[in-house]
Amino acid sequence: MIQRSLAVAIVVASTACASPASTGAGSAPSPAVQGVLERAATTQPPAPAPAPAKTAAPAPAAEPKEMSPLGTYLLNLTAQGNQISVTLLIARRQDGTIGGSITSDVLPEALPVNSVEVSGKTMKVYVTGPNSASVVLNMILDGDIVSGDWSMGGDGSAISGKKLP
Repeated sequence: MIQRSLAVAIVVASTACASPASTGAGSAPSPAVQGVLERAATTQPPAPAPAPAKTAAPAPAAEPKEMSPLGTYLLNLTAQGNQISVTLLIARRQDGTIGGSITSDVLPEALPVNSVEVSGKTMKVYVTGPNSASVVLNMILDGDIVSGDWSMGGDGSAISGKKLP
């Protein structure tokens, strides 16, 4: 409505200035036109404030790349009070799932890796231990350096080691 009033005021003013009764560019508009112009000027909303300059939003922090668990790990741990070294092999099975084995000089046979969960730089490895006990290795990789812990029933300890290239 305000824009329409302003448009009418402009048309009236331009018509009044162009009419033969006008005495030229220096003459004032008629009182009727002057009233319309004054009302239009006082009823206009203030000009909107200039929009702030747009700044580029900072790029979101990159999510840590999820590591591939596949590979061979040389790990040191304590089992039943004894320091032992184990080799953890994680590979993709023919069916596409991830599995593997844990071997050591002190183990009579390889222990099967049932599944592996990866989240960022952490990995949880589920193994079937001696006498079908559930073994869980919680591993954190920092480059090729491995830290974490393992547990099986009432046993467990810290883990240290490395992932082979």
